[in-house]
Amino acid sequence: MATITEEYKVGTGTTRTFTTQYINESDIKVRVNGGSPLVFTTGTPTTGQYNIASNATTITFGDSYSGTDVLHIYSETDVSNPTVTFTPGSSIKAADLNALENLTRHGIQESRNEVATHEIKDGAITSDKIKDGTIVDADINASAAIGLSKLATGALPTGITVNTDNIVNSTIKNEDISPSANIQGSKLADDSIAMTKLGSGALPTDITVSGDNVVNRSIKEEDIEVGALDNRYYTETELDAGQLDNRYYTEDELRIDGVIDSRYYTESELDAGQLDNRYFTEGELSGGALDTRYYNESELDAGQLDNRYFTESELNGGQLNNLYFTESEITGGAADGRYYTETELDAGQLDNRYFTETELTGGALDGRYYTETEAEAKFLRQDSSETIASGVTWSNSDAFVATTAAINARIIDLVDEVGGFTVIATELVFPNTNPQGATGQAAILSIGALSQGYTRTGTTVTIANGTVGNSTVTITGVPLDLPSGFGLLVESTATLNEYTFHRLVPKATEVTTVATNITNIVAAGANVVDINNFADLYQISANAPTQRVDGASLVSGDLWFDNSNGNLRVWDGSSWAIITPAQSVLNDIQIVSGAITYLEDLGLITDPVTTGSSNGSLDIVADALEDEATFTVTVSGGAFLIDGVSKPALTLYKGWTYTFDNSDSSNATHPLRFYAGSSQYSTNVVVTGTQGTAGAKVSIKIPETQLANFQYYCTAHSGMGNTITVKDDPIKTVSDNVVKIIATADNSANINAVAANNTNITDVATNATNINAVRNNQTNIDAVNANKTNIDAVAGNNSNITAVANNATNINAVNTNKTNIDAVAANNSNITAVKNNESNINAVQANASNINSAVSNASNINSAVSNAANINSAVSNATNINTVATNITDVNTFADRYQIAASNPSTDGGGNALAPGDLFFNSSANELRIWNGTQWQGGVTAVGDLSQVSGSTFTGDNKYNDNVKVKFGTDSDLLIFHDTNDSIINEAGTGNLKIQNAGTTKLEVKPSGVDIAGNLVLTSGSLTMSSSITTTGAISATTINDPTNLTLDFGTL
Repeated sequence: MATITEEYKVGTGTTRTFTTQYINESDIKVRVNGGSPLVFTTGTPTTGQYNIASNATTITFGDSYSGTDVLHIYSETDVSNPTVTFTPGSSIKAADLNALENLTRHGIQESRNEVATHEIKDGAITSDKIKDGTIVDADINASAAIGLSKLATGALPTGITVNTDNIVNSTIKNEDISPSANIQGSKLADDSIAMTKLGSGALPTDITVSGDNVVNRSIKEEDIEVGALDNRYYTETELDAGQLDNRYYTEDELRIDGVIDSRYYTESELDAGQLDNRYFTEGELSGGALDTRYYNESELDAGQLDNRYFTESELNGGQLNNLYFTESEITGGAADGRYYTETELDAGQLDNRYFTETELTGGALDGRYYTETEAEAKFLRQDSSETIASGVTWSNSDAFVATTAAINARIIDLVDEVGGFTVIATELVFPNTNPQGATGQAAILSIGALSQGYTRTGTTVTIANGTVGNSTVTITGVPLDLPSGFGLLVESTATLNEYTFHRLVPKATEVTTVATNITNIVAAGANVVDINNFADLYQISANAPTQRVDGASLVSGDLWFDNSNGNLRVWDGSSWAIITPAQSVLNDIQIVSGAITYLEDLGLITDPVTTGSSNGSLDIVADALEDEATFTVTVSGGAFLIDGVSKPALTLYKGWTYTFDNSDSSNATHPLRFYAGSSQYSTNVVVTGTQGTAGAKVSIKIPETQLANFQYYCTAHSGMGNTITVKDDPIKTVSDNVVKIIATADNSANINAVAANNTNITDVATNATNINAVRNNQTNIDAVNANKTNIDAVAGNNSNITAVANNATNINAVNTNKTNIDAVAANNSNITAVKNNESNINAVQANASNINSAVSNASNINSAVSNAANINSAVSNATNINTVATNITDVNTFADRYQIAASNPSTDGGGNALAPGDLFFNSSANELRIWNGTQWQGGVTAVGDLSQVSGSTFTGDNKYNDNVKVKFGTDSDLLIFHDTNDSIINEAGTGNLKIQNAGTTKLEVKPSGVDIAGNLVLTSGSLTMSSSITTTGAISATTINDPTNLTLDFGTL
């Protein structure tokens, strides 16, 4: 049944009922009249808010809406956050799978209902689908050509302009020109107005006449207005009166007064040689005054410069032809093979070899070189304030860089601070007296390499014969045992031969090893978070941890290997529990172990991953998840309760095995069986035990087809069961349809484009009628658009059109074409309609590529729809699949560290050497074991009679089979066991077997016999000695409590 994801409601009031399906109330969204979504609230809604009533089918609004308001109610399921998160080893529950299936079904249904642009086939949207009046000016593309047939008849609106190209010649008549028209002179052709067209009388005041238009000598005195030239010319009277006296010298002033004699040389002064010392005279030049400074014409003609410069004749004769290209040669391309022409460079001949100024400015080399700003930020200049030079106060801040001189000075300062530095080869050649530094300072001794390892006593290490004179040396404050071969720094003290630990120096070879393995160390550093996390999660110690290594609180699932007894435990939230996997869990582990054959990244569910002969990652996941499920069955109120739900209708997956656990005593008189068609169904049905008793169960493997009247029921009572619906296994469906899913994934861009353009597509669908009308009139619209410039020009030239009034010929031509002009006017309403719908038309045009894309990908979209069930199944398991992919390294690591086999393995699951803490389940002994570094340690799981432990105290009996020994001591020196006949305590190592009381040995078994300290008391029976008794003291009757029953043969004492 399809999921309802949206609906439209009209009506009045503050409530609306709805049928849109949802998972969470907040998934329901509401828009009013296409506006922004209203705000969901769980409380009483106010303006702009809404909530969902308890009946889950009524929405209450904070506003009251009228019957004209359209309410768009739709679901928008939150798929950004996982509904269920599975962790390794967790159970896969039906409720979780159903939750995932619901989330996926809702999400995909909503996605499918969002029509994207490319899903609309060309021509699919008709005028009927476009709401009247919804195509506005913005919908019409500026380049749209609107045909004349779309223009209504009648007068053009005042806002429409007509270009001269749209007016038929000779069609404008006299009556078309307004009497008040102001025709500009620029609109009249030169010489086009005959004199006969000009009336008599004076010219208007704004008409100007140039000199060329005035007949010579035709301006008379009376034509010049009195005083008209007074401000432009001086009259003779004004000049005679001295009008210019202060601006110009008179002839008399120049001749008589000599007013400019001091500013200009007179002819007499120049003749007298006034400038002789400043300029050469003609005579001097003729006399050769410049002959020593310049070549004269004769010298040049004689070839004075012939050896220094080429003559015109030599150049014309080709003197430089072999040295330089002539203009003709260059023009002819003589240098084309050696140099790029301007055309070639302009065409980008060097674009791939050199960066242009634009590219460099745009940052083309930013990824290869540091800019000045970057270099300033990344590297510190020596001349900057960020440099510490010699003599500058030292700083420990990372904001400074020290010069080599500053570093040398700092080292000297540090050495001076510690008082001195002494180097010795080993710890056995300490000086006989403690070296001392400056007053109040201790000296540092550097020991090259320790000749042997030293174990601390507390925090003190003692070195016998440590000085040159073989005195004992004591080092205090040692935080760890000192290993052989390492260097050591110690500080001298005031006490002879006593030193204080400073630090340990690593071996040079080990430093080299670190350097050689720096790649691995860097890799470990990059993954230090994971390493630290594992160190927090897993601890190995003899005592139960009370917190994580980092000091954080313990978290359920943390592991602890108790190396005092070889047990692996898990923190269950309150205590450390022994890990004891149930058989079903072990079977699941075996399934996972068998399924994870290829160490590969599963990647996205849509990625086809095929490795070797494997069926691919999806098959592996499908096989791993395809398992049995168990229902707990009880009886109450005359009905079967399945996992606590009264006779629910069951939905089961094909090929899965379901077990109905009916061991509860309430099932005693209610045998559960299956029914199909008209009889009991027994195919692949296994009945174990008797209902109502321990271990009783009924299992069934679901057939691959839906059976008629398929149900579970009680063979003794009616009405206790319900129907069974068979569904395809979702994971297997994904696996079987992986090709189709891949096809869908390949078209994800198109599908996303459809979803992203849902609003536009909805608008297109709503306006299909108008859009189809526009499309059918494409030719006319194109024609209008093509002439848009001309039409705009007509509107802008209104005054010019008025000026045409005097152009009778053109006006008549316009009149001749009146029919065409009338046709334009008659289509005014169509033009207006197109203009009003411009935005819708533009929207269609803008989404043309998406619409075409939807059509071209129709088969893929149809394929996605037909495979919706498979996609839903994949999405419903996406969290688990992504979890496996994200944690594939941990999964692979677990596969290496945990193995299941009938015999002890010699390597880990990856073929590598075993490591302490590796786990192995011995299926023949049914026991979980752990590798303790040398052998597989048993007793990890409580199989058989191994007792539980509360803290460090056993709370139950430990049972050991015959010849199974309890071993004590590092070398297993003491053995306690039963060998089918006798109980044996065996001292199998070095030393003797002692029985003590309060720390005092009372009985000691030696290779030579038994020593008894204290009284030997016989309360009954006899004591017979077949060998001698050796005593270091006297034997008196007081030491024998029952001399009657004690027979002693002392022999010779």
